[in-house]
This record gives sequence, C-alpha cells and structure tokens, in this order.
Amino acid sequence: MKLNGVAVRFEEVVRGKITSGLEIANLKTTIVSLREMIEAMPTDPSCNMFIPFGKNISGECICSDLSKFPHLLVAGTTGSGKSIFMHGLIMSLVMRNRPEDCKIVLVDPKRVEMSKYKDLPHLLCPIIKEPSEAKVCMDKLIEEMERRYRLFETAEVRDIRAFNSSYAPKNGLKKLPFISVFIDEYADLSDTCKNIGEAVVRLAQKARAAGIHLVIATQRPSVQVITGVIKANIPVRVALSMSSAIDSQTIIGQGGAEDLVGHGDMLIDCSLIARNGLTRAQGCLVDDSEIEKVVDFINSQGLGTMYDDNFLDLVDHEAEAKAAEAAMPTLSRAEIKAQSDEEFYEMVKEQVMATEYTSISKIQRQFGVGFPRAGKLFAQLQNDGIVALAPDSPSSSKGCRVLVHAPNELDDIKLGSDN
Repeated sequence: MKLNGVAVRFEEVVRGKITSGLEIANLKTTIVSLREMIEAMPTDPSCNMFIPFGKNISGECICSDLSKFPHLLVAGTTGSGKSIFMHGLIMSLVMRNRPEDCKIVLVDPKRVEMSKYKDLPHLLCPIIKEPSEAKVCMDKLIEEMERRYRLFETAEVRDIRAFNSSYAPKNGLKKLPFISVFIDEYADLSDTCKNIGEAVVRLAQKARAAGIHLVIATQRPSVQVITGVIKANIPVRVALSMSSAIDSQTIIGQGGAEDLVGHGDMLIDCSLIARNGLTRAQGCLVDDSEIEKVVDFINSQGLGTMYDDNFLDLVDHEAEAKAAEAAMPTLSRAEIKAQSDEEFYEMVKEQVMATEYTSISKIQRQFGVGFPRAGKLFAQLQNDGIVALAPDSPSSSKGCRVLVHAPNELDDIKLGSDN
C-alpha cells in the first residue's frame, strides 16, 4: 500500500543475503551501453564466444560463454527489446571474432530487422528471408555437423576447440569456424514451415561439440511452438516482458516475466550465471548508427563477402521436384505395358531431364513400375551420363543429381566420348 500499487516482483531469497526482497523499478531510467558491456567481457582467446546479457540489480555486467550453453531461447512481447538483445549478441560476436573464426547465419522472416548486416564477411550465407530456404539451411547445417563429427573421429578429438588447437595446426588443416544461428520470429517460421522443428531439435541435441549454436527468438512462446523437446535441449532461456503469467511459465518455468517493465528488462535462466534461481538484468541498447559504424568498419578492411559455397543454393529442389511430378501427366498401367522398352525409356529420359534430382523410388512412383524395372531404367540413365553415379552426400534423400537437362547437351556428351 505504501508503494501506491506499483507493480513489484518478489524475490524469495536475495542472492548473497539471508533476506527476501521486493524489486522496484527506478524512477529514472538509465541506458546500459554496448561499449561498457564489451569492455567488461574477458579478452582471452578462449573466451571468443562470450556474449553480453546486461547489468544486474547490483550494477555488475553479466556475460557468459555461448559455446558452453550451448543454445539460447529468447522470448518477449512486441516492444520488450527482443530484437535489440539479438543485435547485442550479434555485435559482440562480430566485434570479437575474425570472419574465419566465427560464422553467422541470420534467419529474418520480417526481412527488415537484420538487413544492416547483409554485406558482412562473417555471414555463412546471404540473410535468409524465406521459410523454405531456412529449412534447407537447417538440413545443410545438419550435414555440416555430421561432417565435422567424422573429422573429429579421424582426428580422435572430442570437440571443435580441441581440433582447432591441437590437430589442425599439426596436420596443416584449416581451423573450423564456430557457427552461430540467429532465428528471429521462430513462431511465424514454425507456422509457415511445419517440419523445421525436427531440424532444430537435431541441431539442439548434438551440435554443441561441432561448434554450431542456436539463438532462437519468439514473441509467442506457446507449447505448440516451443515444444517440450526443444525446451529440454535449450537449457538457457531469456524472458523479456511477457503478456501473461502462462507465457512466463512456458519459457522459464515460473511466473514473474509479466511484471517486468520492458525496454530490455529481463529474467535470465542460466546455470553458468546463477546455479539456483533467476537473474534479473537490464539489457544493453544497440543503436542503428552503432550497427552501421561497426559494419562499415569491418567492410572497410576489404574482405568482402565470404559465403560458404555449400550454403549458396538454398532452393528446396525436393519440393520443386514433387510439384513438377504432380503436374506431369501420369500413364495408366495398360499404356505403360503397351509401349516398347525403347519408347518407354525415351519418355522416362525426357521427363527426368526436366528435374534436378531423381532416384529409383522416384521413377517407381512417377511411372508406376516395379523396383526391378525402375532399377534398370535408373542404371541406363547413369550409363548414358544423364544422371550422376552417386548422390551429392551419403545422407542425401534427394537421390542423384540430373546432369543433362537438354537433348543438345546429351549430343555433346556423346561427341566427346566418340573423340
């Protein structure tokens, strides 16, 4: 009653004391700058993946190691400071790491939030704006994760830091960069691309040692979007101002986030910062002009964009192929039997050349033939040089790449073989 109805948050046990406490917002707001957060972070090379959270109630700068989390979940309503917090994390990584040491993937369904980073040499691929491209990128990251684990198996090391510090220099290999994936508006992405959650879970479960880390932000932390499996594999959560106690319960397991004052006021659930309970902090403010200055400074070094070639083609060829198959006219079994083997092969060859990938099972489905006949047709396509002899990667489900897409290309291949 003495507080005149001011919304306060009750802390059962104040850390370091034997008393309880009421958290009351200050009358005057103070800005926590990115500069003071960066200056307070450790400068040791092994601390290159440290990220800033903000200042706690005691005025101490809170930061921790993203490579030990290993993933981060951020939630908050519109205007709570969610995107500003994400900018602070990205800025700290690009300011403290060279492009060959840390790569960043930005998934921005809103198209405008991350546009200032478009020419940054730290980017693994161009900024992703389409849900279908995000799904393909996640699948490629899973392939990269599996490739790295095969490397670690050969090198007999446990994680990326051991590989970079001991095995790579001795054997003349390039160091592997850390990869940080920032996904903004995950709820919208999940609604548009239903099966992206499976790829996120796979990365969350086992990508830590491979140096791939996820930072996922959403303004709607419902149990349909942030499933129990995702929560179990993303142990560090940041809750900004929430609209209800139910959303607060979903993200941090208890109420309290609905009482935050907004503008970067957050509750942090991270065992590396506090073993028990939540830590309240004020996030740092990152202005658009600061982002532009940092990006311009990095670009002025003449590095240019340094994209990974494997992540430049993010078109979902499998979905396109299925759409093309659905649009193609299907023949009845009687018509297929009536055609001679040569005529049927010519028809199959013509339709296969109109796609990007094919496989035995795809020929079975598309032309309604059995496995033996589909296998013979597929082998004949490979012998004629129309289809690649092996898939792009062992784990690929798309089949083998179609090498020839026009009859004149086939004539050139035959002419070359005759010579």
